[in-house]
Amino acid sequence: MSLKPRRYALFTLLLMLAVNVLYSQRDSVAVVTQPVTHNYLADYDQQFSVALRGKLFGFFIIEDTYFSTATLGVEFTMKGKHSLGIDASFFGWQYEHDDKDDNALYETYERRTYAHIDYKYRLWRFRPLDLYFNLYDKLGTYHMWHEGVAEGYNFWEKPFLAAKTDGKFTQVGAGIGIKAYISDRLYFDASVNGGRQFSENTLTTHDDSLNVMIKQYHVRNSNNIFYIRVNLAFKIFVKESPIEYID
Repeated sequence: MSLKPRRYALFTLLLMLAVNVLYSQRDSVAVVTQPVTHNYLADYDQQFSVALRGKLFGFFIIEDTYFSTATLGVEFTMKGKHSLGIDASFFGWQYEHDDKDDNALYETYERRTYAHIDYKYRLWRFRPLDLYFNLYDKLGTYHMWHEGVAEGYNFWEKPFLAAKTDGKFTQVGAGIGIKAYISDRLYFDASVNGGRQFSENTLTTHDDSLNVMIKQYHVRNSNNIFYIRVNLAFKIFVKESPIEYID
């Protein structure tokens, strides 16, 4: 092989190395001047954020039992790990009582209206999921009453329909939950909780043997609660953390 082809080969090799170095430098400059891409706004949420949260739905559990609930509230997140939320909530049941031919006789209604307060601590993050521990408290009112449907089912002909319960309750507990991010601002929030409920009610009942209505005041009760909470939330404000550039 002559010297001239070797010289051309060496020149070509040096040129390729120079082009490669230039492209490598261009890529490194892009890393320095452009922020790291994040898939979720939660990645920036390391200082303070505000989210609106809530739900509205209802459905039949079985043919004669209907369930409905609604929630609207706000959640504040601090330092990316701690959050405090407060909601106004509604929760109701409706039961239909039928005769043997499946004709409706009367309805029983239960309604709870309450304020819900919770504290959450993020235990672990793996995008797009956050796992958290939470404490919660509910303060609210409870009402139960009956309404006749069929002919003859009224307070005069069926005195037991006048039975009702009115009271107030508080519920405290703890649980584990997840936040699943659907987009950079929208996320699904669900938790499984256990707690204790304390109530104080005014009871109006009917004594069938005496055919009289009996009213009892300040009837106290407590019981264990298993509680599932579900919300959709949307971050309306995020104070983003400063973006760190790579030198």
